[in-house]
Amino acid sequence: KGIRGRLMLVRHLWLLHQALSLRKAEDAKALISQVEKTLKVVRGSHKYAEKDPVGFDDTIPRIMVPHIPPRTVSPPNALATMLHFLTLLKHLKRCLRLEGEIRNIEDLITYFHGLSVEKPGIIARSHLLLMLNTENDFLGLGSLTDLVRESFRRFCPTFLLSDLDPDMPLFMSRVTKPLCHVLRLYCENRARQRRKISKLLPDWSILQQDAMLLDRRAVNSMTKIGIPMQQGGAVPSRHPCFCWVFDITVRLLAHHVTLGFELELFQPREFATAFWYLEYLLTCRLQNHMLGQKTIDPKWQRKLDLLVQKKTAEKEKGAGQRGGGAKKRPRKKKGKRASSKSPATAEILMVEAQKDLSRGIYKTLQALQAMGVVAFPPLPFGSDALNFRHRFAVFRKVPQPVALSYEDYKMHSELKAGVSPQQPLMIAAKALDSAKILITAASKRTALLPPELLHCRQLLKVAVANRVFLLMVQKASQKPAPGDAKSKNNPTLKGYEVDFDFSAQANFPVMKLVKMKVSPPAEVAEKKGAVRKVAKEDKAPAAPPQKAQT
Repeated sequence: KGIRGRLMLVRHLWLLHQALSLRKAEDAKALISQVEKTLKVVRGSHKYAEKDPVGFDDTIPRIMVPHIPPRTVSPPNALATMLHFLTLLKHLKRCLRLEGEIRNIEDLITYFHGLSVEKPGIIARSHLLLMLNTENDFLGLGSLTDLVRESFRRFCPTFLLSDLDPDMPLFMSRVTKPLCHVLRLYCENRARQRRKISKLLPDWSILQQDAMLLDRRAVNSMTKIGIPMQQGGAVPSRHPCFCWVFDITVRLLAHHVTLGFELELFQPREFATAFWYLEYLLTCRLQNHMLGQKTIDPKWQRKLDLLVQKKTAEKEKGAGQRGGGAKKRPRKKKGKRASSKSPATAEILMVEAQKDLSRGIYKTLQALQAMGVVAFPPLPFGSDALNFRHRFAVFRKVPQPVALSYEDYKMHSELKAGVSPQQPLMIAAKALDSAKILITAASKRTALLPPELLHCRQLLKVAVANRVFLLMVQKASQKPAPGDAKSKNNPTLKGYEVDFDFSAQANFPVMKLVKMKVSPPAEVAEKKGAVRKVAKEDKAPAAPPQKAQT
């Protein structure tokens, strides 16, 4: 029974990979259930198998590749192999849910990002890449160009006018290829993702310029019919195409920063600058979303609808003349106005929560540096400004958002004269409380996918833990009132340092107070001074030097 189960496991796995390659979702789901049953049979017959697995000859790698030394191959044990297959099946189930639950580009990007956070193996990521190869029937949702056009319309209702531009088909064809590269980006491992983002940014820089040109034409058309685009208020958005391109660009830049934490590229002295920059990027994304979902006055909306109808009639008339005079019946656009997303979607709530969480961590570090709890020695080579310029040099490849400098960080991070460290601590407390509320609200959305739910739980744990840490710091940094009997029991920050724990969440740490392994510099100096003083007093008068005998 054990031998038969192992043979059936190999056969079912081979058939499963073949079904996934041919995009037969129903057959793949049935084979996954068969593989799970076969794994139970294999696990029940482990006691009949050999305890010591078959070894490997250490000299084989040296024969195949002569320039490397021989290495010892250590195969995993039976339990680790079983867990590996169960994890693989879980990730393959997530891949198969793409064609049944995802209906638009926004959810597709979010889902791919969630799968990437779980770090699936090379097999699951390879099947994801195979699923992205078709553009005419993209994941069973239709043409990728139509999906992108629908995404533009949901992001900004003013896009209906820009969609009638004669150059819009060319622009759509140029957008689809970089978007495919973004989806394929999440199928790479974490280190390659960070390198690939810097290669994708020039394409999105060109798309930003093309989108601004199309938006300028749309603004000119709306100005001619009397819509005051130069004024503020409830007028149509001036950037219907640019807002969508800008959102994808900022998403890539924020992902580049968070990957620096996952790959442990940031040193503790750079955490404050990284979270400050991440807060800036997420703020830009929220402002851009508000600009795209701008409320339009009914008076200007009626003029815009009339202009869209006029442009549509002219376009269909020209198409009929080119086709030999045959007039096409105008197709009614179903649900275009109702398909616009509400600004308070779960994704936007999570972006706002991450922004508040970044602000809370940055302000906490700012206060701790002002109190002297967090201090870093000067760098032996280079400077913090040079590290900042090299760390965020990739962001200069795109015109928007504007790349920040180290001088901007110093201007916002240094406390002014007379400002107490309690002020940034209060700002951090409000930000962490807001993040907790937003994460709780987002986790109650019924449309959340499993990766998003897991992300919500992890961020909520980080927000609560950092809020407790902040309460301890606030209590320890308060000056006791004179004559207060309870002040002796209050904790102090002397002899403690801050530790950053990324085990709960890979991008946002949990801050903890731990005892310093060595004595503080002041105490060390005092002890050294006392030792020198005692040695000087107890030292006997030295005898006169004697001449060396030849």
